[in-house]
Amino acid sequence: MRLPDWERSAPWVVGLCSVALLVLIWELAGLRDDIALTTVMPPPSQFLSMVIESDFRIGLGSQSATLDEALMATFGRVFTGMFLAFIAAIATGALISLSRFATWSLSPILYVLAPIAPIAWIPTAIVVFGISNVTAVFIVFMGVYFILTI
Repeated sequence: MRLPDWERSAPWVVGLCSVALLVLIWELAGLRDDIALTTVMPPPSQFLSMVIESDFRIGLGSQSATLDEALMATFGRVFTGMFLAFIAAIATGALISLSRFATWSLSPILYVLAPIAPIAWIPTAIVVFGISNVTAVFIVFMGVYFILTI
């Protein structure tokens, strides 16, 4: 049975209206001075004007980058973390499958650390690696390694 045209487009229209309503509420909340949230999240009109004035650059001062540069840096961190996790998971899995001693010694460690959410590793990563690309790669690694290994 074929759906009428209006039923096929209804999810898009409803979704677009809900996003527009959220942006409108956000903008109206930004007009009030007594709401503390707007100091952390300025309304879209203020935010978008700042983005346009900065030529769509992300970051502050000498640390700012174009949108393309920021996306490529992010993809680089994510793919590096995933690649390292893949290699480590294959090596760990092979070691566990080939040696009983490795199974006995590594399995408890894996089962203790695996339930820890990747976001919970952020403070440890910052303390160990500081604020750097290595920290981001480590967080991605921790999010992928245990899933692949187990």
